Amino acid sequence: MVQPPDDSRERAAARIEAVTLQFHPDWPYRGGKVIESMAAHGLYRSQFSTGISNGGLTAFPGGDRWRWESRLFVGRYDDGPTSARPVYGAWNRRADPYGGGIRFGSSYVRLRPEAMTRATFCFPDSAFEPADVGDLDVLPHLCRLADASGADDLDECVEAHVHGPHIVDLARSLGNELTPSVVGTAARARTHPPQQIKQVWPCLARFGRTR
Repeated sequence: MVQPPDDSRERAAARIEAVTLQFHPDWPYRGGKVIESMAAHGLYRSQFSTGISNGGLTAFPGGDRWRWESRLFVGRYDDGPTSARPVYGAWNRRADPYGGGIRFGSSYVRLRPEAMTRATFCFPDSAFEPADVGDLDVLPHLCRLADASGADDLDECVEAHVHGPHIVDLARSLGNELTPSVVGTAARARTHPPQQIKQVWPCLARFGRTR
């Protein structure tokens, strides 16, 4: 029998080796903040529903994101409602306290283990139209590919697609992960082009932390 780790740091790592969904809590959305909408509705929505993204803005019929999803899921979502589409995250295989997909947000929602049964995964990012795509059974293979890729910290994540309902329990304990707020404040102020502000976060995620 495998005994639970004694070291508190190891126990913490065991809790965060999971699928994480990244987001920017303080960024503007429909007159408020992203985190306010999530708290009010209890939902983590796809970019097809929100019209906002931490990457490209191509989530519309015929756009790149639509085309990538059509290929990945063999047209399953092509004609369905936007609310039925999967949400994107990453398998946090390194138990990184900053989340599994640091390019895409300063905060994250950590999913329960049972969500793995309705998730699919790929490597590399779906934007590169990967050949290696599958469910939980292929996850070890994808992790090996990512480990051997030599990709930058921003690009080595194993992408996750969570299908089905996306209810989020935004407990008060999530508050200590809602940083930084400076980028969100700048985004809300709209004093700079929003797409340029968006690019600030990847720089912080890649270089703005100690090892």
